[in-house]
Amino acid sequence: MKSETLWQDDAGRAAEVQRAAARLEERINAYDVLKAELEEGLVMIDMAREESDLDLAREVTRDMTGVAERLEQESFKMMMSEPTDKNGCFIELRAGAGGLEACDWTATLARMYERWAADHSHDVGIVDEGKGDVGYKHITLEISGEHAYGWCKYETGVHRFVRLSKFGEAKRQTAFVSVHVYPQLDEEIISENEIAISKHDIRIDVMRAQGAGGQHVNKTESAVRIVHIPTGITVTCQKTRSQIKNRETAMQMLRSRLYQQQLASQAAQKAESYASLPEHSWGSQIRSYVMMPYQLVKDLRSGYERTDVQNVLDGELDKIMEANLLHFKRQKA
Repeated sequence: MKSETLWQDDAGRAAEVQRAAARLEERINAYDVLKAELEEGLVMIDMAREESDLDLAREVTRDMTGVAERLEQESFKMMMSEPTDKNGCFIELRAGAGGLEACDWTATLARMYERWAADHSHDVGIVDEGKGDVGYKHITLEISGEHAYGWCKYETGVHRFVRLSKFGEAKRQTAFVSVHVYPQLDEEIISENEIAISKHDIRIDVMRAQGAGGQHVNKTESAVRIVHIPTGITVTCQKTRSQIKNRETAMQMLRSRLYQQQLASQAAQKAESYASLPEHSWGSQIRSYVMMPYQLVKDLRSGYERTDVQNVLDGELDKIMEANLLHFKRQKA
């Protein structure tokens, strides 16, 4: 930051350093605010005790509960120590076994992540989608916001759903949706990990967008699909009406996938969040959402469970994500 030639030498690197400094300053400020509020609360508790003031005691208790919740959030952020944890992310969802039910649940799960992102003031948009007769056969979301990847990375895996069917005969149906979360990358990570993509290693196809977006989207070839020939990785973007912008986003997605593949190779056989997804069927799921014959959401890794299924589907994921952060932190210890 003190270098007088940093911006002239490497503007991209300079911008990243500036963002990192801003994040550190924000973290320090958050600590200072929490410390001051805690010290003030302790003084007020002593005052309430000395004066036997029940109203003041209730007010201080309420304030301290809020401080404790914010302190807990900051402590979880401290667990997010990987280089990409601070970044935004892409969430790719694909319907597995279950037919119409699986497609419908894919849409429900996408809505769940959209609600979670909105509740945390993150920007969220649809990058790619493939509609089924109902819901989605597949959909990819982009969530841009501080630590979005750090919170969401352990959502990767197969999610199992059980309920009375909404289609045809009203009997209990089981469906599966696979979720793959990968990070947005900044220039520093791309440079450090030498994620270079040769134009000879990719095939770029353009096509008409499949989703909503007005007459212009569906009448012009604005959607972009990029195939990385050496690995077979394929990414698609139809986020905007601009083919150029869609190509830029698709290249970002491809770099993220290649980066994640590097990590998977380095981690070898470790059961990390970057491991390959298992088959989308019985016995391979990481979380179950049961709405019939009882109500239960259970994460099969951390063991965390709750019975308010609808609240979870409406985006209340923080406690589940926190439980998994703790679970995998213990595994790595």
